[in-house]
Amino acid sequence: MRVGDLELHPGIRAEAGYDSNVYLADTGSRGSSVLRVTPEFSVSTLGAQRSEGGGAPPTLDFDLGASVPVYHFIDVPQRTLVEANADLGLRLLPERPVSLEFEGRYSRSARPFTEGPLNVRYGRNTLDAAPRLRFQTSGGVLKASVGGRYAYTFFEEGIFNPYDTMTYAATVDAAWEFLPKTALVYEGEVARRDFQGTAPASAGATGLRRDGTRWQFRVGMNGALSARLSATAMVGYVAALFDGGSDKDSPTLALQLRWRPSDTVTTSVGYDRTLSAAYQGNYQISDRVNAKVDLLMAGAFLLTLEGNYTHLQFGADGILDGTQRARADHRLGARLSGEYRFTEWFAITADVSGTKVITDYEFQSAIAMMPTVVDPVRYDRFNAFVGLRIFY
Repeated sequence: MRVGDLELHPGIRAEAGYDSNVYLADTGSRGSSVLRVTPEFSVSTLGAQRSEGGGAPPTLDFDLGASVPVYHFIDVPQRTLVEANADLGLRLLPERPVSLEFEGRYSRSARPFTEGPLNVRYGRNTLDAAPRLRFQTSGGVLKASVGGRYAYTFFEEGIFNPYDTMTYAATVDAAWEFLPKTALVYEGEVARRDFQGTAPASAGATGLRRDGTRWQFRVGMNGALSARLSATAMVGYVAALFDGGSDKDSPTLALQLRWRPSDTVTTSVGYDRTLSAAYQGNYQISDRVNAKVDLLMAGAFLLTLEGNYTHLQFGADGILDGTQRARADHRLGARLSGEYRFTEWFAITADVSGTKVITDYEFQSAIAMMPTVVDPVRYDRFNAFVGLRIFY
């Protein structure tokens, strides 16, 4: 809805569904019927579809969006959970040789992320702010930017407070468009992560989370190979250096091939290898393969099918596992989603997804004088939702 030089997009989604394993239990999975209602709203300066065009680019444009998913579980003790998402993007002097950008985000997740007591609050909040100074030639053939990032993550339950973190990062990237819609790309980042909480009263110094600095860069190509085929190919290196040792480094790789056999079908396959921060063992190495198909029928029905396999390796962890064993997970995921639009503003939606974690790893932790707790990591989960969406 246009209001002067702004466009507003309100909406609401109401769904009913089922979660087969609310608390990610390895055995005796506890499932529940679920009601989910998600009001959503966004406001922005006029997009290309509504801009009159022909004039100079705007001095400032922005977009702001927010949504509040509310879950009501019928069959488990924690009946109602409220999550939230908000995003802000500001661009000063966009499309000029020198411009300034700012991206901000707040998110709150509330669904359980690990197996634990039924009365535990799983709320996790993240504040993220990223300013960036951009440079480009008049035709946009050469582009570069320097920026920073600040993120603060904190948990609402006391037993998770040792995992509260602050992250500070400096970033730089550059691109050379050597063909129309195809560019050589460079990305670099150095990030410092500091844990804000204190270790639980368990095994002394072995329970401390390790602060650390991660250095990473990658180079490659991104863009169109033909009218129907496009690809991304990036190779790089990352080193994670932790206070007190346990450093880790790894090559990184990102490959993705996208093919549009027709205007109504889009497919993609890809592989990613990353080394990133983790709450267990301080780091994780991920090798992930994914595939996706989007199908648009009769201009009104959108069907998406996607699947992925991930192999995860974690560093040794003295508090979550006193045996210091290495952990490796195999994770399988699949999702089928669809949306049928009766009108431009009213649609029926459906979403079915499943996750399977295959591993023989077990947490073996002892707290104070209590006996050792053994908790297998593996679990299966199935989710299904159907609902209605109203949006403008």
